[in-house]
Amino acid sequence: MALAEMDKPYAVLRKRFLEELDKLEGEVSQEGDLDKVLLIRKEKAAAKGEGERPGETFAQLTRLRAIYDQEVEHLDRSRLIELVKALRIHVENLETVKSELTKAGKIEPALEVLKKVKAFEKLLEDPPKIPDGLKSMGYLQPAAETKPKKSESFDPFSSLKK
Repeated sequence: MALAEMDKPYAVLRKRFLEELDKLEGEVSQEGDLDKVLLIRKEKAAAKGEGERPGETFAQLTRLRAIYDQEVEHLDRSRLIELVKALRIHVENLETVKSELTKAGKIEPALEVLKKVKAFEKLLEDPPKIPDGLKSMGYLQPAAETKPKKSESFDPFSSLKK
């Protein structure tokens, strides 16, 4: 299972967030507020995974951050729901394979499948741990950075347009 499809909305959101931060940086730069410019640059670096978010903030940055964080939480929930659904289907399929192997007298392979089933069922007991669990088991691979398609028009920052 690849994360490419699941990561596209995150890439779109991050790109849009960075665009809004660029706009804000231009505005506060025109105002001559170097401290705010530096805070925005730290926020942009953090959004790119290149550092920590600044602890200090100001009204416009707080607003952008809140919109971004709310959308990330929404994407996280949606992604987790999809992973749970996919994992349940996978477990059902593995149960079928295990049964067929057992019927065919292939006990050792059936035991290997059983180990996988138990590992997946354990993950299903604590859904928030599913993404990390699947990654550690080698089932999820990080996706490459993806560019948004023109059809992906949802814009959580649209309320900020003048």
